[in-house]
Amino acid sequence: IDIAKGLTIILMLLGHTPYLPAPMRGFIFSFHMPLFIVANGYFIHRYDVKRTFRNSVKSLLKPYIVICLLEVFFSMMTSGTVETAGRNVFSELNNMVMGMSFTSRRFTQYGSVWQVWFVICLFMTRNLYVLIRNLTCKKPAAVQAGALAACFLLGWFLGLYYGYLPWSLDVAMVSVVFVGTGDYLRSHPEIMKKPVILAGCAVIWAVCLFFKINIELATRNYPFIILGVIEAIAACLCVLKVSMFMEKSAPVSRVLTWYGRNSIIILGIHCLESRFFPWSKLIYEPLHLPVNVITEFLVHLAVISFVTFLFERYRQYSARQRELHKDDNAGSKRMEWPDIAKGIAMLSIIIGHLGHDFVCRIVFMYHLPVFFLLAGYFMKPLPDREMVVSKAKRLLIPYYLTCLAVCSIAAFRALPDLYVAKESFLEWMDASIYASGINWGDPYPVKGIGAIWYLWALFIALVIVNHVLGRKNDEWMIPVIAFMGWSSIAHANAWFPFSIQAGMLVSLYVYIGYKARQRNYSLRNENKVVLIAMFFSAVWSMHFHKGFGLVQAYMGNGWLDFIAGVGASCMVILYSMHVSESSWLLKKVLLFFGRNSLVILSAHLVELNVIPLPKLATLISAPLHATEICTFAILIIIKLVFVTVCVYIVKKIPILRKAYGIR
Repeated sequence: IDIAKGLTIILMLLGHTPYLPAPMRGFIFSFHMPLFIVANGYFIHRYDVKRTFRNSVKSLLKPYIVICLLEVFFSMMTSGTVETAGRNVFSELNNMVMGMSFTSRRFTQYGSVWQVWFVICLFMTRNLYVLIRNLTCKKPAAVQAGALAACFLLGWFLGLYYGYLPWSLDVAMVSVVFVGTGDYLRSHPEIMKKPVILAGCAVIWAVCLFFKINIELATRNYPFIILGVIEAIAACLCVLKVSMFMEKSAPVSRVLTWYGRNSIIILGIHCLESRFFPWSKLIYEPLHLPVNVITEFLVHLAVISFVTFLFERYRQYSARQRELHKDDNAGSKRMEWPDIAKGIAMLSIIIGHLGHDFVCRIVFMYHLPVFFLLAGYFMKPLPDREMVVSKAKRLLIPYYLTCLAVCSIAAFRALPDLYVAKESFLEWMDASIYASGINWGDPYPVKGIGAIWYLWALFIALVIVNHVLGRKNDEWMIPVIAFMGWSSIAHANAWFPFSIQAGMLVSLYVYIGYKARQRNYSLRNENKVVLIAMFFSAVWSMHFHKGFGLVQAYMGNGWLDFIAGVGASCMVILYSMHVSESSWLLKKVLLFFGRNSLVILSAHLVELNVIPLPKLATLISAPLHATEICTFAILIIIKLVFVTVCVYIVKKIPILRKAYGIR
């Protein structure tokens, strides 16, 4: 099976090469996608719907999402301006959610996800087939065959006469026939040993190729309805028999087996390189290579093979490191994933405050909810007085130290004009005392202190949740308090000091985090359907973004945004758990930003308010004639360097180390 898949994935690369002669293309397309589906069906041992879905999520849906997110990233990085990048990001996310092979006449606003459409189609095909067999397992064989045939005909009709369906569901309905073929071959291996059947398959294949008849799933080309399917099955049997002969040759079998076992990785790399890498400028022109079928195919094969080899080695290295560090992580006193999650959220805060719409609509969905959920997860109920004193030391002392730094630097920048320096100092002092996250003009003007509002809001939320916990109806009292905080701004147009309303709203995040820890809730053990729902709720809310800012307790899509914030935060936490099992450099970076998040937030607030780092980025990028995207990247790097230096300065000053709780 692996040899057949390896041979087919190589031929797929050849089939996607420009200038390929039509007969060769027809030969490849007559079996290359159906064979992968037949091979997938060969390994269906039980018609267990839940087990199949769970395994398919890991082996197919997860690679599909990863490849699509890489498409999003490359699409963003190849954009000239930040505005164009934002449009491209959400266009690609839309395409990922729909999973179309080509633009459908029924869904014209969605584009293709390119070659990776086949992965999501295979996911749907496998689960659809198992569902049908599960429902008809106790029925006669004729009923089972009739159900598969009805599914096939419905998919054929929808694809040709209605329109391409999301996730290529119409192709999946047609392809259940191929899964059934693989399933049948596994239970009847004697078929591959009958020369008469194989000779008949070879004749059918040859005749169809002679008359230029071949199936093409991506374009819904089904010649004579069933004839193309029969040809594809016949071709698959022939290729599988050839693969059996190749198995006897050790060097050939090893090479093709390697390609077969890495076929999804190769497909994903091919999807990215064919879209985003201009090989003519990178290879053909510098090396003066002729542009023809042979050179194009060999270059693509060499590049994809090399990247796949590196990826495989990296994956093996990561697996070994996870094994080596498993015991250390299990026995360590401090879990690392919460700090990694806070590191991701902290970096997202810095990037989100650059003010670009498409960045904000992504990172604002989770950057602060992660902190609030984790604060609740690790909260230990105390008597109210002890909680107030404890959290005031932990949160409010850093708040006022940061505010003092802002006021002092603002006054210093206004020197030698003492009057302006005094006014600047008093202006920021007023903002520090009121502790509003943003400027507010109605019913009276308020100057916002900025990102450090989070500390007062968290203090308020922790005190509220601690006070309510253990009472008879705490499960509905917290939501009521959160609703009051939101509605007092949304409908009463009131703006209280100390970010009280924001604290009331986010107390619900804190409460959810606390209950998750109390009930020993683990994302790792959660049903995959729930996790997928969380992921797509976050994507949906980002796409239909109408504003989401906890600083002013604003949710453009109402409480659906709040739910999406929980879902997006859970995705960040789940990824953090994955990173915590590795020994990557990424893990060390995220741990640094997570464990020092309070200092970094303070430093970030200072530079936002009184240190003009964007001007420095412009001065650096101007001589380089950098694009807007490059300038954006330079500014991020400068900000990260600044906050890192601030962390090391704070660690060298004992009184600041104590104030920020650094050990």
